[in-house]
Amino acid sequence: MKKNILFIFILAFILFFLYGCSESSNPNYPTGPDDNTNTPTDNNTPTEGPVDEEVTMETIKTWLLDMYTNYVIETNIIFPKTDYSGKSTIEVVSFDLKYLKSDGTFIAPILDEKTELLFIIELGEETDDIFIPVILKGYGDEFDEVMLWLDTQIPNKISSSITLPNNYTKCNATLNWKSNNPDILNTNGTVVRDTDENQGVLLSCEILIDGQTKVYTKYVTILGRTSKEKIALIKIKLDDYYQEQEYIDENTIFYTTDEVYRSKIIWTSKNESIVTSSLEFIKPLYDTTLTMEISINLDGYNTSYSYVFKVKGLEYTSTWNKIETFLTKINLPEIKTQKFYLYGWEEGYQLVPTENIGYLPFYDDDEMVIIQDLVEDGSPLKPSKMRTATKYIVIHNTGMGHPTATASGVNEYIHSTDRVASWHFSIDDKETYQELKLGEIGWHAGESNGNNYGIGIESCVYAGVDFNKVMRRLAKLTAMLLIEYNLGLNDVKQHFDFSGKDCPQVIRHAERWEELLYLIQLEYFAQTQLKDVTFEWKSLTPEIMDDTGTVINNPEETIVNYEVKVTYQNETRIYSYSSKLLARQ
Repeated sequence: MKKNILFIFILAFILFFLYGCSESSNPNYPTGPDDNTNTPTDNNTPTEGPVDEEVTMETIKTWLLDMYTNYVIETNIIFPKTDYSGKSTIEVVSFDLKYLKSDGTFIAPILDEKTELLFIIELGEETDDIFIPVILKGYGDEFDEVMLWLDTQIPNKISSSITLPNNYTKCNATLNWKSNNPDILNTNGTVVRDTDENQGVLLSCEILIDGQTKVYTKYVTILGRTSKEKIALIKIKLDDYYQEQEYIDENTIFYTTDEVYRSKIIWTSKNESIVTSSLEFIKPLYDTTLTMEISINLDGYNTSYSYVFKVKGLEYTSTWNKIETFLTKINLPEIKTQKFYLYGWEEGYQLVPTENIGYLPFYDDDEMVIIQDLVEDGSPLKPSKMRTATKYIVIHNTGMGHPTATASGVNEYIHSTDRVASWHFSIDDKETYQELKLGEIGWHAGESNGNNYGIGIESCVYAGVDFNKVMRRLAKLTAMLLIEYNLGLNDVKQHFDFSGKDCPQVIRHAERWEELLYLIQLEYFAQTQLKDVTFEWKSLTPEIMDDTGTVINNPEETIVNYEVKVTYQNETRIYSYSSKLLARQ
């Protein structure tokens, strides 16, 4: 009995020495399965290599192929760092990192997945690699796959219509949808949001695969109206209100907030001689139109658009009533003064300081002299085509500050330059030149509508110019063209309106655009309504202001007095006025 016990003990010791030591002698060899890892086992592929053969790159590859080809991985795995002999080093690279990382960490897919592993082998100075197919064991079935995919397709929160799929081709699945609230979210995925509040909807989907069915359900939240949608509702309400009004007047309400959403509504008048920046209405001299830009802001979202309103002008009982109203419009209560800049591109004239020491727009009924010097047809500076319609008068500043850039100088420039640009008129404080035929297309607005339908006027901004007189002469010319083409004040545009270029730069930066529109309105009224009337102006403070309304001396704030002799149908009347001349800034 003792001999048997001794024999068993010796046999156990020999087996431990042969197998236990063979693994522990190579610390890089896989140590075998535990609770979280596995290695290929004897019932799949062998773990030992060919003992009697020489270790070569090919024998190592054969060993790896035998051990891992189509091996089923279903938990974390320890990859070998060397071969069975310990003579090589092995690095394993996984290409399906979503499920299997290169360190052997395993995350099970839903369905079995076929993939490849790359084994990189270094034996001595030799390096080679081999791709081996393996199988990643899935944890579920095709229904699980479809349901997980649906979770990625259907968002938890929905703000607009979505696509509810009717099939999943990977699993040959047919999908049939139901909604417990089809008025909000129907089975076509159409969302109807008619409230500001969030609303819940239960979606269910019957999944049909090979005659078997399972139901997928998901609770989703249909979000309430967005700021954009709320603003759209505000716009509809404003449209309904303002489109009902044929004309705007002093009784028109310009809403600055919405009573439901408390949004901020900002109005910008394109002619402050009719509607001021504080939204005060001033009846113009004659019927016209007015563009009002509107901006609606709600919770950081903003939208802008425009309304074009009709405006009724003042009503008159007689021509003398027209004359007296006109004179009142010329008699500004206060005469503005300001410092501002002229802008040019020439060296030393990029920024030229100047000032407006004041004027009153005494109407001059003398016809404007226009010097024609047309750019010849075929010139590369113009398309040499006629307009199909005239819709706009486009105002520019020359952007030429050198003292030689007068109207005459600008006219010489267009006849000598190779810069591709062309306009219809060049105007300064003394002269007006015409470079294109009135009905001809010019290249001046930087955009097709402005070029194809607009008459371009370049107003001069050279150092030494009397820009007040440029403004007055520009107004006279613009009014003549409005009358010629049956256009209105709303059709007087800046270059900026078409291309976004900062032009007319001087007028824009000096904030004199509204002033120009006011001058145009005066000129238009006089040229259309007072053609048979003559005006003789006389300054009663000649040391301060001359008979054209030009301030020639402005030492301090003072009062200027003047009178105007008006003759209509052999009747003459004399009117006297005073205005406050503000001090020079």
